[in-house]
Formats: sequence, C-alpha cells, structure tokens
Amino acid sequence: MPHTEVDLIVVNGQSVGFNYQLQAGDRVAVYPVFKCLNISSLVKLRKKSLLNNPRFILDVNLGKLAKFMRLLGFDSLYRNNYRDAEVVHIAASEQRIVLNVLY
Repeated sequence: MPHTEVDLIVVNGQSVGFNYQLQAGDRVAVYPVFKCLNISSLVKLRKKSLLNNPRFILDVNLGKLAKFMRLLGFDSLYRNNYRDAEVVHIAASEQRIVLNVLY
C-alpha cells in the first residue's frame, strides 16, 4: 500500500508513526482510512480522510480482482494495457487508490 494511503500502522499491537524503526520479529499491520471504526485515540498519520467513497485503479495483473470489486460495487478502473505512467496520472488526477502486485 502506498504510504500516501496509509492511515494507521500497528506494530506489536501498538499504533506507531512513520518514524518507527522496525525491529527483528516485529508484527506489522497497515491500514487505509477507516470509515466505521473509531480510531481517534490511536496515532493517525493524516489529518483528513482521503475519500468517503474510495475509488480504485488496478494494475494490469489484477483483472480478476477488478471484476470482483466491480461486482461488490466498488468504483474500479481496469484495463490490461495500462502503462505505469497512465496509472499514476489517472490515480493522481481522479484521486484513485492504486492496487498493484509486487513480485
């Protein structure tokens, strides 16, 4: 998940900021903006929510996921021939969250 979309990081059960230095054996969980869970007492990494209705753009290898997300009602753009620069441009101009696979 890109750091610009992270709202909460939990390490070993404690919320931390981006400045936390990972240690061997740490258990890390990273979360996007929450809508229905009250996290006001935790360390929030952004002042304002990204979007009330998240919109996505999916990388070339995520066609099946795009299909399922659309069936579930998520606004999800997908084409199997997007170039990386196109994905970045669309995500920035339309405030979409990029989903991709890292190998």
